[in-house]
Amino acid sequence: IGIDFSKACGPCWPYPKFKQTGDATVSRKRGIAINNNKLSETALKNLAHVVSWGATWEANPGEGGPDIAMWDKYGIRFMPMVFNRDAVGRIEHTGVPKGAYALLGFNEPNF
Repeated sequence: IGIDFSKACGPCWPYPKFKQTGDATVSRKRGIAINNNKLSETALKNLAHVVSWGATWEANPGEGGPDIAMWDKYGIRFMPMVFNRDAVGRIEHTGVPKGAYALLGFNEPNF
């Protein structure tokens, strides 16, 4: 299924090589992983009709971008991530965000 992210989220999806066109509907399996400081409320609003979850390489999304309440506002589940060894200590200290559905882990363990 192709998604034209330039229409859904122009400013937060600047990669023309990966833009696709086509019909899209919300899927429980479709999500977005993006650097949180490039994500805006407008982007979340525009993505809500095609994605059901999102991740930002952080355990808490409020660091430079939308917080949990904003993700919830648009019906997109935030999936906290334990990115590397340092993140384990942070999540032990702060805990998993309230309402988190899952915890993603170690997609780049060499960092």
